[in-house]
Amino acid sequence: MKRSTTPSFVLELPLAVTPRQERILLRRFEAARRLYNAVLGESLRRQALMRESKRWQKARLLKDQKQRSATFRKIGTEFGFTGAALSSFGTEFFVWN
Repeated sequence: MKRSTTPSFVLELPLAVTPRQERILLRRFEAARRLYNAVLGESLRRQALMRESKRWQKARLLKDQKQRSATFRKIGTEFGFTGAALSSFGTEFFVWN
């Protein structure tokens, strides 16, 4: 990625919250962290299973780029390695308090 040539800066300001608001924020950040890690772990598991499949290995050898991409997409869908499938996985067990 090309670096920006325009001058820029970052300003960090402390967040002024009440103790109650801080507890709520900390709980939500922790829940988001756990959800992110659960979905990441599941996606890595699905990716590993997908890449171990014989169909994936055969698709890697295809020369036609369009056919290769279509095959990879189909395999990804079958293994649940799509954004929608992983989003569904995340919402199955997560409930906001």
